[in-house]
Amino acid sequence: MKNIGVFYNPLKLKDKNYLENCIAFLRKNNLEVILLESQKLSEFFDVKYVKNFSKNNINILIIFGGDGTMLLAAKLVLEENIPILGFNFGKLGFLSECIKDEFQKTIKNIINKEISVEKRTVLTCYSESKKEKCFYAINDCVIYKSEYPKLINIDLFIDDNFVNCIRADGLIIATPTGSTAYSLSAGGSIISPECDVILITPINPQNPFAKPLVVKSNSELSFILRSDIKNVKLNIDGENIKNISKNEKIFVKKSKFTTNFLRLPNKNFFKILREKFILNNKI
Repeated sequence: MKNIGVFYNPLKLKDKNYLENCIAFLRKNNLEVILLESQKLSEFFDVKYVKNFSKNNINILIIFGGDGTMLLAAKLVLEENIPILGFNFGKLGFLSECIKDEFQKTIKNIINKEISVEKRTVLTCYSESKKEKCFYAINDCVIYKSEYPKLINIDLFIDDNFVNCIRADGLIIATPTGSTAYSLSAGGSIISPECDVILITPINPQNPFAKPLVVKSNSELSFILRSDIKNVKLNIDGENIKNISKNEKIFVKKSKFTTNFLRLPNKNFFKILREKFILNNKI
């Protein structure tokens, strides 16, 4: 792996000296450093700038930032099948494999090929009225009522089979990666990322028996808003995509693409889970 892409949010990354030192360390180890032209707010020595990342110009993408930056960067290389690795600069940073102090050790792991690639499920979401416009969800697709002060009704279908009309503040359709995000806050289960499933979590349901539902990943999910109100939103990975109208049908299914996370020898999902959520109980 000779060509290393580097991605960061110029508006949020305050420690530019750290980034400069990381780039210098990569160059010292004879690695070609590639950045996007759109990030060219300050010059870095011996760095190549490209318009887009592709498998023709980088082998892996290293990301500096929190979960928002990770999600943005992951989608930049999703269709290129490029592995990603994150160094957390945010708060929780659950998607980031490493902390800032581990950079040099991690690069040595990469150089020595002491790494593996973990493929994770991605969702494709689209509206029946605009099938040609698809969106990718690495964490989740969310239907929610915005500022509306009452519950909304959403019909849920799995493979065209009607499941139930859910009366709630909304619904979260999450990947295993996204099970530790908004879905967890709404009472959803934590799902190990190698599981090939989709998680459906109601947000504050009226019926106390409306529990999270796990379905196989090759299921086609669809949802119809039955409430005649404005400003019901479709949100994907924390970004509002569109308003949903009454009787509009939204489809969610497994994408043909995967998010490819680099895994290090001293890291695993459950260790990261303990570290991020401070689960220090020992047997």
